[in-house]
Amino acid sequence: MSDELKIDAGENVSVWQYSLLTLRPNNPAASSEFVTLDDVPYISHEIRNTNIFVGTSDLETSLDKNRIYVFNKTEITATFNPGKAGQSSVVDGEKVQLVAVRLKEGAKQPGGISDIGKLLTTSKDTNAEIVDEFTGQSGTQNFRFTPNESGQYIFATVLVENSTDPGLVQGSSPGNLTAEGNVTVVGFDHFLVQDGRSTVTPPEVAAVGNDVNVDVDASNLGTDDVSHTTILLNESVLGDQQQTIQLNGSEVEEIQSSIDRIEGATDVKPGTNFAGSTLPASRYNGNTNIVSLLSRLAGEDSVTQTDDTVIYTSINGTVGGPKETVTLRTTENFTPGNYSVVHFATAQNGTATLSNKATVELVDGVQLNIEPSAVEIQQGESVTLNVTRADTGDRVAGANVTYNGKTFTTDSNGQVTFTPVESGTATATKAPSDGTAYISSSVDLYVITPNIELTDYNVSSTSVTTDETVTVNATIENTDYFGGNFTVDLKRDGQTVESKTVFVGEGETVVEQFELSFDAPGTYDVTVNDATPTAIEVSGVPDIVYSNFTAPSQVSPGETTVVSADVSNNGTGAGEYNASLVIDGQTVEWMNGTLAPDESTTVTFEKDLGPGTYQIAIDGLPAQTVTVDKPANLEYSNLQVNATEIGLEDDVNASATVTNTGDVSDTFTATLSVDDEITQTKSVTLDGGESKTVSFTVTGLELGEHTVRIGDLSPETVTVKAPDITPTLSVETNVTKGVVPVNATVENRGNVEATGVDVIVEAKADNGGSWEELTSRSVDLAAGESVAINTTLARVDARNYSVRVVADPADEIAEASETNNEVDARVTGGPLAKGYVKLPDGSAAVDDLVYTSRTNPGDEPWFVGQTFTDENGRFLVPVVNGTTQTIAYVQDGASGWSGDHPRDGSPDIFSLYTTQGTERVLNVGNTTLPDAGLLNVTVVDQNGDPVENATIAVQHNNDGTRSGVAYKSNADGLFPAGEGDKTGIEVRGDMEVRVTPPENDRFVNRTYWQNLTVDTSGANLTFRLAEGADLSPELDVERRQRFNDGVNASVTVSNDGLVNVSNATVNLTVEAANGETETYTKYTGNLSDSTDAPNNETTLSYDLTEFASEELLGTLAQGNARVTATVDPANEIPETDETNNQAVNTTRVVYADPTVRIQGQSTVLQSQSATLVVFTKNNGTAPTGEFNVTVDYDDGTTENITIGNLGVQQPNTTRVTHNFATGGDKVVRASVSDGVPFDNNESTKDVTVKPYTLSIEDDDVSVPSTVVNNSTVTVLAEFNTNYPSNVNATVSLPSGLELVDGQTAEKQVRATGNGGSAAWKVRGNTTADIDDAQIDVTVEAFGESDTASATTNVTVPKVRYTTTNATTLESAGETQSLALNISDATTYEHTLNVTVQAGTDGRTLQGLEYLFSYPYWCVEQTTTQMMSALRTDQYYRDGDIPSNYDRDRANSTISAGISKLADEPTPGTYFNISQHDNGAWSMYGNNPRGDLFYTIYALQGASAVSDDAVQSNRTDVNASLKRINQSGAVLWLADKQRNDGSVRPNGYFLRDRTSATAYTTVAIDRAGDDLNATAQTAADEFSVDAAVHLIERQNSDGSWEAGSREAQATAYAVQALAAVNDSDTLRTQVNSELSSGSVSMALDSGTQWLVANQHDDGSWTGYTNSPYWSNTGEKARATGNAIIALNAAEGYTAANNDTVSDGVGYLVGIYQQGGSFGNTRATGVAIDALTTADQRNAGSQTVTVEINSTVSKNVTVDGNTPTAVVSFTTDELETLRQTGSITLTAENSTRVVVGAESEQLVNEQEYEDAN
Repeated sequence: MSDELKIDAGENVSVWQYSLLTLRPNNPAASSEFVTLDDVPYISHEIRNTNIFVGTSDLETSLDKNRIYVFNKTEITATFNPGKAGQSSVVDGEKVQLVAVRLKEGAKQPGGISDIGKLLTTSKDTNAEIVDEFTGQSGTQNFRFTPNESGQYIFATVLVENSTDPGLVQGSSPGNLTAEGNVTVVGFDHFLVQDGRSTVTPPEVAAVGNDVNVDVDASNLGTDDVSHTTILLNESVLGDQQQTIQLNGSEVEEIQSSIDRIEGATDVKPGTNFAGSTLPASRYNGNTNIVSLLSRLAGEDSVTQTDDTVIYTSINGTVGGPKETVTLRTTENFTPGNYSVVHFATAQNGTATLSNKATVELVDGVQLNIEPSAVEIQQGESVTLNVTRADTGDRVAGANVTYNGKTFTTDSNGQVTFTPVESGTATATKAPSDGTAYISSSVDLYVITPNIELTDYNVSSTSVTTDETVTVNATIENTDYFGGNFTVDLKRDGQTVESKTVFVGEGETVVEQFELSFDAPGTYDVTVNDATPTAIEVSGVPDIVYSNFTAPSQVSPGETTVVSADVSNNGTGAGEYNASLVIDGQTVEWMNGTLAPDESTTVTFEKDLGPGTYQIAIDGLPAQTVTVDKPANLEYSNLQVNATEIGLEDDVNASATVTNTGDVSDTFTATLSVDDEITQTKSVTLDGGESKTVSFTVTGLELGEHTVRIGDLSPETVTVKAPDITPTLSVETNVTKGVVPVNATVENRGNVEATGVDVIVEAKADNGGSWEELTSRSVDLAAGESVAINTTLARVDARNYSVRVVADPADEIAEASETNNEVDARVTGGPLAKGYVKLPDGSAAVDDLVYTSRTNPGDEPWFVGQTFTDENGRFLVPVVNGTTQTIAYVQDGASGWSGDHPRDGSPDIFSLYTTQGTERVLNVGNTTLPDAGLLNVTVVDQNGDPVENATIAVQHNNDGTRSGVAYKSNADGLFPAGEGDKTGIEVRGDMEVRVTPPENDRFVNRTYWQNLTVDTSGANLTFRLAEGADLSPELDVERRQRFNDGVNASVTVSNDGLVNVSNATVNLTVEAANGETETYTKYTGNLSDSTDAPNNETTLSYDLTEFASEELLGTLAQGNARVTATVDPANEIPETDETNNQAVNTTRVVYADPTVRIQGQSTVLQSQSATLVVFTKNNGTAPTGEFNVTVDYDDGTTENITIGNLGVQQPNTTRVTHNFATGGDKVVRASVSDGVPFDNNESTKDVTVKPYTLSIEDDDVSVPSTVVNNSTVTVLAEFNTNYPSNVNATVSLPSGLELVDGQTAEKQVRATGNGGSAAWKVRGNTTADIDDAQIDVTVEAFGESDTASATTNVTVPKVRYTTTNATTLESAGETQSLALNISDATTYEHTLNVTVQAGTDGRTLQGLEYLFSYPYWCVEQTTTQMMSALRTDQYYRDGDIPSNYDRDRANSTISAGISKLADEPTPGTYFNISQHDNGAWSMYGNNPRGDLFYTIYALQGASAVSDDAVQSNRTDVNASLKRINQSGAVLWLADKQRNDGSVRPNGYFLRDRTSATAYTTVAIDRAGDDLNATAQTAADEFSVDAAVHLIERQNSDGSWEAGSREAQATAYAVQALAAVNDSDTLRTQVNSELSSGSVSMALDSGTQWLVANQHDDGSWTGYTNSPYWSNTGEKARATGNAIIALNAAEGYTAANNDTVSDGVGYLVGIYQQGGSFGNTRATGVAIDALTTADQRNAGSQTVTVEINSTVSKNVTVDGNTPTAVVSFTTDELETLRQTGSITLTAENSTRVVVGAESEQLVNEQEYEDAN
């Protein structure tokens, strides 16, 4: 291995550059299409991956990582194949180590090849172990490894460069190895091992662009902390991709990738553990450009994009419990299809991992829309949400709407209605159904909560004990105009102990009460909500309790009296106890201490008391009686027994005197002891000094001497005398014989002689028989003497017997023990056959042999058992059950097998009986032998000479029962079976004689037999033995044969016998390992006998190639075969040895199988070189040697390629180039001849040869229609080609566009056969908009070129900027400068309108113009616009009408306004602001209960139009008025009046009670002409009560309220009292109810306060605390209402009152954007006040407007034209942008207001930078 190919990876450790290619875990499923992953025990599942190929100058190979497997913890096999790197022998003969490295928890995954070495030796993140060590081989090697734990593993093959070095050894730290000597990692792979499968459950269908929620379950991990890593990807798309990496040395020369980019979402939480590795936390939603990523590896020009595939994926990593729902985000760009959901679950504190995967189908979803009935909802009100399909508008039933954690389901109309408590987001989702998925939609809802506050709280006490309760009262006040919920939290030490939610109505004050107790003493902070806490001191209360008094009722003398009681503190505070001991009423002792709460103790008193009775108590507990007794004592005397010597059955009587020597009566236990052991007791009660006699009877004394005593007295000796007869018995058990010895003894073990003792020995068969006497005797036995009694038992009736010996059976002798006179035993044995044999003369056959043998012994011995006949000729012989046996007779009195049979005319052998056996005793019966004759047998050879030691067997066949004897022939060849030297055997009947030659090579190994019948005359037989040949084969077959060279075997047959052989058959049988066989037959011809060598042998050859071709190649039997040679298979030739006719050997057939495959370009240009790749590989099991591959190009030319020797499984790659002479479709064919019958010797490649075309159209160049300046966009050019090629693409950009940094205008891109694309990143760079900017793209290749164009608009982001200012001119010649805040940013458009307004007329019309142009929505804006139009129209009905007053617009505004307040929805809006059914109005029509201010204002507007004779008579207006219920509105308002006559404010335009009450009174007064009787009555009552309330609440200075509310409230109050004062009836009623004062007095005071509190500028103070409205507007509203109030009270106008005139002047001088007085409401009040003040017919005024003295314009206004506008051109305004101000000069002394409004369209970026 070249050092140039090694990468340094640490001390003594290198990594081979190609090591990534060589080692892979095996997948058995890949070897057969019939194997599934479920059949493979160690693979759990697989994940498809992109196909990666690696190439060098002489190598191209697949990375073999197109499947990523997850393994189970069982044996894993891996294959090391250095041939993948083109170096099959890299470890051949070298020392190799196999290492497994497991990554620990928190480990970093290897980032590169160099990290592999560090993982082995220096990493703290791994556990490395040496799995195996061996000597390497050339080619492929398989390894095995069984992981003990799950997690991530690195499997590495390590080459020890010097075989004498140890290589990797266990290091000093656990899990690390140390390299002793240089080692090189030559193969590695990274894979996952799991503990089992998790459960992953995604939805079946999900919408593209929606989140995919997946339920995962890893409960089997057995831990509550689990990391879940879940991946969504399209495996089929990923698996179809290909990337090729071309290496030049260690540098990446070129990368080809079919993947353009990876797009999707990543959401990995911090700390996510993936199989032990912590994943980096990330949250990303976008795409990664693969080409740009790969360019970092190889350089931009070296990356070729072969396709534009986008891989869509999503990853989620989270830490949680074993069961979670994880969310995988998708984007709208995801391609629909079937996606895999891959789940990995890892224990958070380790590497234990589960995994699994499932599928989900992503489909194009339907977008849902969600529309609320209102987006602003008052608390307590409901909202309705409509869910529809965006594509059709159809309502969607069954959709889920989630809001603030709650879920609602739409009904059949697609609606849900609920009452939101808080603001939040409502999201509509719907589960997929019928293959349709839905995309969610959301809407924000805003819940308007009333102004409810905790105003106060108090506690009942700040110092309590634990048995007391504290009452906490919380005061809650609602100062708003509608009710709502309020949550009150009672808190103790910051923790909420009780929470209550109460409803507080509008204007209500509620007191909520809590009861709080404390369990323990201490200091507690108690508060409500977030109010300042109150400290409460809690002390405990002690409660000392005495209980459980215990005392003994009686105490023995001398013992201590112990009494006790329990003391407990059941209270909450510590306390002292003082326990006293009281005896007979006197306290004699004390004990004290302190107990904490819930603590207890026991007090114990100990006193020594003398004899007597006492009353004892502890600390008041009831006394108990205690008695202390005197001691008592027992003494024994006068022991007596009735006899000292007795018989065995006699009793002994014993007695003694017992005395209580004490003073106390007591009960004693008297004891009787025999032989020093207490055997009896008696209870004796004795008074003090009393004596009694106790007696005992002693029975059952055994033989011998015994001591007897009572108590502790001295004992008396008693002697017992008697004989004791005891028999013993000895018999054999488990016997096979029929007669069994029985040995018995009888012994007298007593101390007295026994005479005339009867003894009986008996036996009883197990078959139910009775006891039968075997023998009996009568004996005399002295003490200690014994006698033997022996007999036998014949098992003639049963297999098993019981035997017993009985002494003194009649119990005539009194004995020491009567239980030992009998003893028994068992005789057990096997089954028997019984019978009798008689000689021909009728006498018994005595002492002759009878035996039993198995007829077909099989694996059992043939001999069963034997016996000898008794004097009666009876035999009992063993048999076995369940097998056929022969019972036979042999006349031989010595041993039965001596062959010394007498010559008495009786048969020497005779078959008696055949039986299947028995379980008991078989009765054969009587057999009388017949007279016999003599049978002589002689054995000779072929020459007639006697043969010694031949086996002669003679059998007798008695009707199927066969038996006999066998003896060796003597030197004369005779059968030596008679007495002495006599030969022959006496037999009778059917006989069989068998002769077997002696054991030598002379005779043919066979048996000779003859059957004959012998009578009394006898018979003679002679057997001649044959001599024969001896054939044996020798098999010659190579252990390893190469199929390509032929498969052969040879057999040499030798004849080692003495007989010639002709044409012996020789079979050669070949058997493959799969069981298939083939037999080849040949013949030997003539073979001489062994004396004529070498003509006694021949050699035969066999060709096995055809069989090998069919049965031994490929995976068939793996080439292994068993070869068997058999001579004379049918045993047709007699031989001296038939056991050596067969020889067996094995062979393995290997073969070279070079396969060929041709690949390359499918399309090639004519005259261009086509590159084709010829792949060859040796799929065989033997090297190929050099061979040729023939390539036929289908154009009349061929080429031969010579391939060098290929080792087993070694591949070869050869590139060839060819210029096709002709065009068209070609079939290029590569072929190889190898002689192996496999169909892999030819491969074809279709090649289309055609001319090259290149084109691009304008439509093929795409760019966004608009490019925003400074933004980056992509210019994409797609072109058409008919052949894969490198295409030069050049982009030409117009002014205003430029390439981003790093981009070049010209680039080379790779095109497919259908075309290609080129893209440039382009940025806008301009200061001005450019329309139709043209971009040109030119493509060139192979001399062809084409150009296409596209256009775009380059825009600069702009923003409209408006600034206003105003001033007043009123003196002739007066000059003022009006400054404007002009932006310095680049300006594209600029307008300046200078409006000159003459007095009331001009300012009113300009304010009305502002209202006309305002985008009104709510009731206030609509009513303000309508009423201002009405007031202006009324104003100009008298007198001259200004020329620029638009009456038609005013009329249409009034019509539209009254229509919207009636019941028509507002055109073009969602809101319907019409009157509610209860007569009220609300802001947007969204509160059906109504709103105070909007009801007042709408009623005022409706009343004003209704009271106007002109407008109310217009047809459309009148129709709308009829739909407005003014009476209902008045009744609704009247219902809001409180008992004190006031109305609660609603907090918007009416901020105090005075304003709310007064403004309501004004509205009711103006509606007076259009009310029904009920409403009129309610109106009058309301007005009176309100007026009384207002007058009574008036401040002493004439004002109402205070501060910023004072002026507004006073103005409203004056307006209200003026309305009441106009009615004599109401005024009189009010005055009558007042205790002092009157309506007029209050009016005067209020009017005077308004006059006195006007500011110098003519204004009054307005609200200043509102964040929503302009303070200018509030001040204008206060001033306008003050003018209206003064006019209502006194009829003041500007003409006759300076106060009003100053106020009008202030209003006229206000100018804000568009002519506003600050806001819509303020503008409406100002117009009302100005028209009410009635300042008209202002004089003429001319104003000169100048900009920097270079631009000057004059404008004149007067009564006919009260407003005029001066406009300026963009060029004229260039000067303004330089100075920022204009100069105004008045010609006359008429007051005018000049307002200037500048609007610029400026560069947004410059504007933002400046601001």
